[in-house]
Amino acid sequence: MTDSTPSQASTPNPVQQIRKRQRTESSYPRRRSVTACTVCRGRKSKCDNKRPSCSFCLSVGATCVYEELRSDFSNYDSASLHIINRLDYLERRMEERFDGLVGQRNDTSEDTFVKPTVFPTAHYPAAEGILEWPVFEGLGLQLHGRSLALIHQDNQQFPSNPGASPVDARNHAQVSSSAGVDIFKDTLPSSLVIESAIKDFLANVHTKNPILDPTTLAEAAEDCIRNGVGNSVQAALVLIACALGIISAPYRPSTFDKYSPASPDKVGTSRQLGESCFARCRTILSNQPLSLLSTQCHFFCGVYEMYSIRPVAAWLQFSQASLQLKLHIQSRSFSPNEFQTDEGRLLQRLYWSCMQSECELANELRVTSSGLEDLPFPYAFPHPPESSNSPAELDDESPGNRSKLNSWMYYLSETSLRRIGNEIIYTLYDQSPTAWMRDIVTTQRQAEQLDQKVTAWVNNLPKALQVEEPIFESTNELGLHVRSRFLISQAWIFQPFLYFMIHAPQTELLKHRKDIEPLAFTCLEASMGMINDATHHHRHHGTWYTARIAFGAALCLLAAARVNSIAMPPGWKASIQQAMHILSRWSGESRNLQVSLEILRAEWDAVSE
Repeated sequence: MTDSTPSQASTPNPVQQIRKRQRTESSYPRRRSVTACTVCRGRKSKCDNKRPSCSFCLSVGATCVYEELRSDFSNYDSASLHIINRLDYLERRMEERFDGLVGQRNDTSEDTFVKPTVFPTAHYPAAEGILEWPVFEGLGLQLHGRSLALIHQDNQQFPSNPGASPVDARNHAQVSSSAGVDIFKDTLPSSLVIESAIKDFLANVHTKNPILDPTTLAEAAEDCIRNGVGNSVQAALVLIACALGIISAPYRPSTFDKYSPASPDKVGTSRQLGESCFARCRTILSNQPLSLLSTQCHFFCGVYEMYSIRPVAAWLQFSQASLQLKLHIQSRSFSPNEFQTDEGRLLQRLYWSCMQSECELANELRVTSSGLEDLPFPYAFPHPPESSNSPAELDDESPGNRSKLNSWMYYLSETSLRRIGNEIIYTLYDQSPTAWMRDIVTTQRQAEQLDQKVTAWVNNLPKALQVEEPIFESTNELGLHVRSRFLISQAWIFQPFLYFMIHAPQTELLKHRKDIEPLAFTCLEASMGMINDATHHHRHHGTWYTARIAFGAALCLLAAARVNSIAMPPGWKASIQQAMHILSRWSGESRNLQVSLEILRAEWDAVSE
């Protein structure tokens, strides 16, 4: 098999579709008397002026905007105007969801129907789903709907496999102990460590999941410094924040020609302290009553387990957080005004973060969730803290404030694309893959509509989340994560056409080849883009996901290479080797990634013969 291009003109590389968004100056008219919304004014039709959405906009699913509600922001720069616009839009969407909640659980309107986020295991496009394609029957894996992570669970806390990176393997001897001995039991952080670790947590972790109140954390940390680490839930929050601050590191660009984990001290001696903080936090939590603070602690324990490449353990923590939050929500009723308080806003953010983290991991592990996503809970879309929505803060150009705003724009952008991702899965993956071959024309029409949504999303990203080439030199970590999410969505959209080109009968292939092969080729290009991403060397919450994504993307390339029905994109062999390199980088900390690497090597050897 050699690198080649398709006979038809290939569609543009998905990476090239991410172009800079042009900043446009927004104008804000003066206040007027009550008038029609912008949609009805554009149609030149009568508006009934209902709030938050008029009857016409509600019936067609349009976003209803009343100009007189907008403030005069004429003195702000274009960047601040853009952020204000985005936050205004998100607030309107949340208001619409709350008002339309009662009695509309069966409404299929795009703006009011919240699609569930946990999918049947056979339908979610995880790597195991690709392994179950007929083209890979010869592997004889017998997954039976199970995930590799559940079949090959990890017991050790630190790297022990030969595939570990040189630094990880070298320091494993420093942190290992005989079975059953807790070497972290009596180790607690000093005041200097607490200060440093909390600072690292806020810089490296909080920026991706800005759900807790930094002031609450700072006060709890100050109490631990003055009075020692006690057994309160506030101490547990400080301990898990310290653990995450210790294990995390700032993002730095790196090439893949060498390992670039944290320094030896970070992986070795300091990592011992991180595990000690984590273990003490869990001990404290075991004796704590249900509260929003303990829910936050369980959530961040899950984040720590993900940093440590322990997905099954992470899911248990996310599930515990979700169950606690579910009980809290079910034990009371809510009014819209409650969500304007600090606790109400925290509840919104916790709801989305817990649901998102648990459900995404449940889908990858092919297990069921706690059911948090099924609650009729208003304002599921997260709302930033009150201060982040103030004009004064939006006009503050200081680096610290700009970083905080960028963090929230990332969080909200990720949230919105995940919702589109749910729509992709429910539209294209609601049946087994064989359904694609029965009606590929309908699938093509659906994919085109979804691709338009994803493209519109990426074209409307704020400039702070756009990544400039070359991506391997970019320091824009948040933008790189958003770019990865975009490529995943594109691959999901076009994966049905790759399946069709590989498995369709010859007669169907001849009938639809002209239209379908370019779409399958786009899937292969998106797969290569996911593998050749720039963040795989960096330890973060999604490291296990990124390794899995590289695995699944390489399987798509290998599936296409096994047959002669589709031309391969240039550089596909190098991409598969890159995927094996990525898995090798992290396989020393994860048995299921080690097994994934072995599968990839076996398939690579078969294709290379």
